[in-house]
Amino acid sequence: MISIKRRHFGKIKCLLVIIAVMANCISSYSYDIRVLNAVYPSASIEQKCMLIDRQGLIWLGTNSGIKSYDGYRFNTFRTDAQSPNILPNNQILSMTEDNNNCLWIGTRNGLVCMDKKLGSFTTYHLKGDNQREIYTLFTSKDGNVWIGTDEGITIVNSATRSFHQLSGKNVTMVEPNGKRHPLGNINVKAFVEDKDGSIYIGTWNDGYYRLDKKRHLIYKFAITDGKNGSKAGAFKLMLDPKGRLWISTWGSGIKCVTNPRNQKNPGIIDLYNGNKENSINYKMLFDPVTNTIWACSRYGIGVIDYNNISSGFSYYNNIGNFEKYDIENTTDICTDGKGNIWVQCINNGLYHISTKASLFSILPVIPETSLSNRVKSIYTADGNNFWLSLAPSGIATYNRLTNHFSVNSEIPAMTSLPYDAINTHVSSIVRRSNGELWMANNGHGIIVMKNGKAELHNSGNCKYVKDNFVKTLMCTRKGVMFIGERHHLSYLLPSGQSYTICGDVDVVGISEDHNGNVWAATENKGIIRISGNFGNPRSLKYTYFCPQNGNFSVNDAIYCKEDSRHRLWAISNSGGLFLFENGKFNNFNDELHWDIERVFSIIEDNLHRLWLTTDNALVCLTYNGKGKAQYATYTNENGLGKVSFMTSSCLKWGDNVFFGSGKNLIYFNTRYVNGKEMSPVKNIIVTDLIIDDHRYAELDSIMRRKLGKYTPQYLKKITIPASVNKFSVEFALLSYVNTSECKYAYKLEGYDKDWHYVDADLRQATFENIPSGRYKLLIKAADSYGRWVEMPYGISIHVLPPWYASWGAFILYFLMIIAGIYMSILWYRERLRTKNRLQMQVVFTNITHELLTPLTVISASADSICHDHPDMQTHVSLIHNNINRLTRMLRQILEVRKAQAGKLKLQVSEGYLGDFCKEACMSLVPIFSQKEITFNQNISCIGEKAWFDSDKVEKILYNLLSNAVKYSNNGGRVDVSVAVSGNAAEIKVEDNGIGMSKEKLKHLYNRFLDGDYRKMNVMGTGIGLSLVNDLVKLHHGKITCHSVEGEGTAFTVTLPIDKDSYSEEEISKAPMAVVKSTDINSPMDEADLETATEKAEKDGEKDYTILVVEDNTELLTLMKNILSGHFNVKTAVNGEKAQRIIEKTALDVVVTDVMMPVMNGIELTKWIKQNDNYSQLPVIMLTAKTQDDDRNEGYKVGADEYITKPFNLSDLLIRIENIIANRERVRRKFETQTEYKVEEQHYSSPDKIFLESVIAKIMEHILDSDYGREQLAADLCISSSSLYNKLRAITGQNITSFITSIRLKEACRILRTEPTIRVSELSYRVGFSTPRYFSQCFKKEFGMLVKEYVEKNMKATE
Repeated sequence: MISIKRRHFGKIKCLLVIIAVMANCISSYSYDIRVLNAVYPSASIEQKCMLIDRQGLIWLGTNSGIKSYDGYRFNTFRTDAQSPNILPNNQILSMTEDNNNCLWIGTRNGLVCMDKKLGSFTTYHLKGDNQREIYTLFTSKDGNVWIGTDEGITIVNSATRSFHQLSGKNVTMVEPNGKRHPLGNINVKAFVEDKDGSIYIGTWNDGYYRLDKKRHLIYKFAITDGKNGSKAGAFKLMLDPKGRLWISTWGSGIKCVTNPRNQKNPGIIDLYNGNKENSINYKMLFDPVTNTIWACSRYGIGVIDYNNISSGFSYYNNIGNFEKYDIENTTDICTDGKGNIWVQCINNGLYHISTKASLFSILPVIPETSLSNRVKSIYTADGNNFWLSLAPSGIATYNRLTNHFSVNSEIPAMTSLPYDAINTHVSSIVRRSNGELWMANNGHGIIVMKNGKAELHNSGNCKYVKDNFVKTLMCTRKGVMFIGERHHLSYLLPSGQSYTICGDVDVVGISEDHNGNVWAATENKGIIRISGNFGNPRSLKYTYFCPQNGNFSVNDAIYCKEDSRHRLWAISNSGGLFLFENGKFNNFNDELHWDIERVFSIIEDNLHRLWLTTDNALVCLTYNGKGKAQYATYTNENGLGKVSFMTSSCLKWGDNVFFGSGKNLIYFNTRYVNGKEMSPVKNIIVTDLIIDDHRYAELDSIMRRKLGKYTPQYLKKITIPASVNKFSVEFALLSYVNTSECKYAYKLEGYDKDWHYVDADLRQATFENIPSGRYKLLIKAADSYGRWVEMPYGISIHVLPPWYASWGAFILYFLMIIAGIYMSILWYRERLRTKNRLQMQVVFTNITHELLTPLTVISASADSICHDHPDMQTHVSLIHNNINRLTRMLRQILEVRKAQAGKLKLQVSEGYLGDFCKEACMSLVPIFSQKEITFNQNISCIGEKAWFDSDKVEKILYNLLSNAVKYSNNGGRVDVSVAVSGNAAEIKVEDNGIGMSKEKLKHLYNRFLDGDYRKMNVMGTGIGLSLVNDLVKLHHGKITCHSVEGEGTAFTVTLPIDKDSYSEEEISKAPMAVVKSTDINSPMDEADLETATEKAEKDGEKDYTILVVEDNTELLTLMKNILSGHFNVKTAVNGEKAQRIIEKTALDVVVTDVMMPVMNGIELTKWIKQNDNYSQLPVIMLTAKTQDDDRNEGYKVGADEYITKPFNLSDLLIRIENIIANRERVRRKFETQTEYKVEEQHYSSPDKIFLESVIAKIMEHILDSDYGREQLAADLCISSSSLYNKLRAITGQNITSFITSIRLKEACRILRTEPTIRVSELSYRVGFSTPRYFSQCFKKEFGMLVKEYVEKNMKATE
């Protein structure tokens, strides 16, 4: 009996051991946790909780506010100095989202409702003392928000924002033993809702509760610690699809409640294995893809089989296939229910985990200890045994079943090859049609595997290898083996005959199409197509595809591939992917909207899909049912690991495709790539609105309200103010997988014609200075699998016009136009009145200018008559007196025009007013004798100084006296008195004439007043008194008039005479003008004319030439006739003809009129003074223009004299003679100098340089007696006339005289140094042909003989 018991005990003991081992095996089940990506907020920020909202945006609750994450960028909301009072406390403990797009946030100091649509934050403080910290938040199916605090449960109606707290007044508690009592205080940490609407409540240390909302009953469920039986809390809760309640405790691990509604027998399963590291767990979730439960704990993450919970949790704190991640202290975990899980660590990042199995398998074929680091060429005959070429060098074999790897000499067949041959890079492995395995060696030709042995084929033992640097091999369907080398392309026929067909080509890839054409991809000549009979090389045709031929955009290509649909593709290291269409290779990047510039390999699977390797991804290219190309991108996030592809490193074996990537072989079964591995297409949302480079969060509230009512994420209508120059709409596809490979496109309807495609790093629609108007922005995006999704709504954008282009402005413009039209009508009417009123004034003014020139002709003709017939002196004087009166009248009209234009200027100076007025009155005495009028003068201020403008006072006197004479009867009386009293002078003019009526006195000073001159049988203009009034006002004075009809008229003018009454601009620096009894325009005296003539004959006898330019031919002829007696006179009728004369003739003076056709006098003078050859030529201007501005303009362009018409020819003659006299003085001074130094003559810098160059040329040819005028002008590169003008102006001499003077002055210099020199030798040394002529010139120049000069000089030196 005992023995039986012992045998049974032994069996039981063995059974227990087996069960323990099996349990241990089950509990240690390993899960493949694949990390897609990780992001790391600041390490100093503690991440407390996490939430994925309905749109797919991830929210993180931290100790520094909340953060949203769209897969690219974190956006933070927190209370700080720039955004105060957003949150009552930045420590976030919990979050939930209601059904109204509001995010409820629990902090350590209250509850916050963030309206995501409006961007507003509202803070709520619960009433209880222990309700400040919001530990948990939950949204039930009815949309209510449940709040858990230390004081129990509060429910918020999210629609009405009304709060309702559960308490003993409205809820009854049912204990496990069935007793009932009002609800007391419970410490709430978690909520969860079952399918029946019951709410499960987790507490800190008092089990869990189930609330029956309809019956207002709450059932208590006790939880105990499995070891010591103490009470345990339910820190976090989760319900799985089977209705089981999962409870995370604080220190007692995880428990599963199989029947959570049964208060008496809930069926609690304790899953805690006793490991304290796993005793504290936080949130849990269910993954439907793998049917597993995931939990986050302080140790890391735990995973348990949903259908076999007895296996227990497997915990991991180091996850990832290729790159390992430490994930201790995980605080929250979320899922999208599609195989994507996000794990949050407290301060160590956010990890995106995929629970879907990867499509790709990775074989680590190269040991870590190997010096080779990349797989290049791949070949297999059975799918298990592989030949591999390695980079940078080496050959290897690999058995996939045994994982055995052999390299170089470890391969038995390679032992016969030299070490350097097998240790050189092999770039291609191909099996020939006869079963031989050929390997392209980059330095030793071709390695051929034949009958288990390797041998070398190189340039030394075969004809088809030329330079031993073989880069690629290809065997055609007919068994022709093509060999591509660094500089040659050859082929070997099955018969053994070989040919080299291309030279200077760097061939890297060779392929054959279905027509038997061979396509050679080169690195220097683009792509070469070879077609024809390869047995007859002469029949072959070559087509080159390269940039030079315009049929391929780059010079380098890697490989050409014809797919099963006979589409021919080309890949390049610098252009990406190309498709052969219409006789040329077109870049395919634009059609796919990608920016891949390098494609390393291309291969087609059995389902007609193309697989391409790029810098950082594997791309699958397909055509959909509509014939449109689509692509999917796979990266390390899809299980490829860290990719490092090489050119042509690919192989297809059955349904499997192999790629070399670094030290690994990546392979997958293409049948399994059917779209199921892809996550559903996610939402595309607007993430930000950027205004003038400022993000939405940086804008002030005023600008935000102008843009729209809602935040960017919910904006469907955007209003852009006119002040905004640039705005951008930022968007993101919430895929979170391969986000850098996503593509985006946008189109602004009404502005753009086509879609704009951008990459993930430029996911913004940016617009700058677009016209005002209404537009619609459309946005779409494609995930890494090439699946496009369009945002379900378009954003209406209204760009406001500037204020001046708004409707209000247009209404204002309309009103302004109406007002403008009305004002224009009024203005036009007034203009017609003014035009009619001023028309006669303008006519008179224009006629005045025209009359002054004929008066000059008359005056000059009278002078000529007087000269020829002295007995006509009396008649000539009468002519001149009337000319003077007419001139005065014309100038008075011009003075009126100046007053109208506001150009009258006051120029006062100090003088004797009384003396001036007396002289002025004396000059006017003749006008009184005609009507036998008594003229009385009473000037009491003789010898008294005063400040006045003599020109204006003279005009005032003349007009007042002339007016008095005009309206006085024969034998009448006119009195004038001038007196000074204090700082004012009074000028009074009285007559006993016909007087004026009171009506006439009202308009006395109006221009063109129709006076009573017809009654007096006299002429009148109606402008005299108007001018007097203007002149008096200009002089800061006043004028009064007292008149009695039939008795006479008295004018009184009062003028200030002190200096302080005038401004600085009104005070003249010129001396006071003196009024002579004989005007400057008086006729020339006969004696003066004779004196001038005699002087001209004595001085030069027509040695001087002048040019007279005048468009009035009568005046021109008259001046020529008179001036010809004194000078050589040249004439021209305009400035252009004058130019030609100046260029051909040596001149001394130019006299020119100002107003002329073709070229006027101002333009002519400017041309003379700006021309270096003629700038010294004096210019005298003649003009009828009398205004100061006209005179100043003449002087400004360089005129030497300015004479107004009409003028006396004696005055013109005197001005000309003064200019010539100045030249004579310069000439005489030059002649009398025996030693001439330019620097002592005080010339201007240009004249000094010119004279120095002239003297230098003369001195160079001093011995040449024939060196004269023409030779000197040629040496100076100017015309002889220009040379004459300049020398004449500077020295007063002509060219020949100047050369002779320089020779004689050189003779004087020689005599001073060599006084004993003979005259004959001296004459030859200074360029004279004979001593006699030299002596004559010397005597004429210096007034003494050579001998006398030597004696005089010797005495001076003693």
